[in-house]
Amino acid sequence: MPTQTTQRTTATSSSTAWIGQPKHSSCVGPQTCTIPSTTSSTPIKGGDILATPIATGPPPGLFKKSTHHQLPVGCCCEEKDEPIHTNNFYNNLTIGDQMMPVWPLPYSMWYLVDPDQDHGFAFNHTDAAQRVFGPDPNAVPAQFYFNPPKIKSWVISGISNPKLTLSDHKLMSVTTRLEGGNGRITIPIVQGMGFVTAIYENVAPVLASQVGVQEFNRVGNVVGDVQKYTAKLFNQVVWSVYSTVDLTLKDPNHVVGNAPGIIQFARGDSQYYDDTAGAYVDSAEVSASADGDQGQYKFTYNTRGNSRTGKTIVWALPHHQEVVTNVQPTDMTLDSPTKGVMRSYVTNELVMQEQLPVDIAWEPWAVFATQAKYSDDAKNLIRRVAAEEIKQDVVGMANIDSMYTAGKILDKFAHIAYVTRFILNDDALTNEIYPKVRQAIEIFAKNQQQFGLVYDCSWKG
Repeated sequence: MPTQTTQRTTATSSSTAWIGQPKHSSCVGPQTCTIPSTTSSTPIKGGDILATPIATGPPPGLFKKSTHHQLPVGCCCEEKDEPIHTNNFYNNLTIGDQMMPVWPLPYSMWYLVDPDQDHGFAFNHTDAAQRVFGPDPNAVPAQFYFNPPKIKSWVISGISNPKLTLSDHKLMSVTTRLEGGNGRITIPIVQGMGFVTAIYENVAPVLASQVGVQEFNRVGNVVGDVQKYTAKLFNQVVWSVYSTVDLTLKDPNHVVGNAPGIIQFARGDSQYYDDTAGAYVDSAEVSASADGDQGQYKFTYNTRGNSRTGKTIVWALPHHQEVVTNVQPTDMTLDSPTKGVMRSYVTNELVMQEQLPVDIAWEPWAVFATQAKYSDDAKNLIRRVAAEEIKQDVVGMANIDSMYTAGKILDKFAHIAYVTRFILNDDALTNEIYPKVRQAIEIFAKNQQQFGLVYDCSWKG
């Protein structure tokens, strides 16, 4: 949608729950990994309601075009390019110095070029037991809690002062690349991905750990040329590491590879990891359908490589777990930062079934709405309050410098108009408030409010 001229693009600073929405991509660059895709997909019942865009033409002429003062960082921003998601789980990678974390869940990840440290892409997972509560940690309830930030369990490294670029922007995924000299490291970031995957080209892997590696052991072959290693860090957390090249513990803070290859990480040690290693998710698609009061939506994980099962492993949030219909979860769980305990699934797609609230229409809705009865005393009180409220300058109150607040004001008076007409059946009050609401809405319909909306040619919104 068009954005307000005074609006700034802001970072997404918390974990994002992913739901079904239409996909968008941006600045799709050349794909350097040529391993064929192994994804198969089950047709979604009733056809995909998200497959057809609402509109693909240019924005209406009443919206002026403008270049955004906060340009996307690390990706294209020319008018010919496709939209770049804002307020998305990876939005921090597109603004500022690109070094704030993103949360694909259950892992957190961030671009790292701090002085005197290994440069690259860092990631971590925190348990619920690591949360810090305050200001009084013993208070019930606590005022706040936070997960310890930026613990560098691992850093995907090997290039000094790498440049971070992004491509393939979608709702649930983005492709990141670290580039420097002739070297390139591609790191697909997908919500719910079971493995953190790094594809090294023209540079040997360097896997750094600020926590430090206490033990590093080769377990053996998993599938094809993929070898499994287990790493116990000094915080006693065990990670499974899968690699197409030989890895060696160089010192307590560095594991190195002998040649370019593909590396995968997962917290813990499990047969489910062994069965799905070698295949990794490089993007995800959302589709949805509706049939009467039954709604279905699906996450399709596009994979590359090969695993024993022909499938990958993904993590789902509690509200997904309640409605998944196509596959049973494994017994593995990991905490998310703010959204509960996640469960893992060995699959290339998750299909969710939802009961739709089909009785919701245009009118204000509540569970009790059809049974609501108002006494004469209640109506008289509502009438007195409404009579006072509608004396206000609705047009002047709504035409302010905040689209958000203006919307709340318009909503308030539209509800008053609804009440005077359909609950009070008072034509006099309705005829007084309705023209004011209509006049106020017309200002926005014609884009003549204090700060008119413009079409942003940089982010495409």
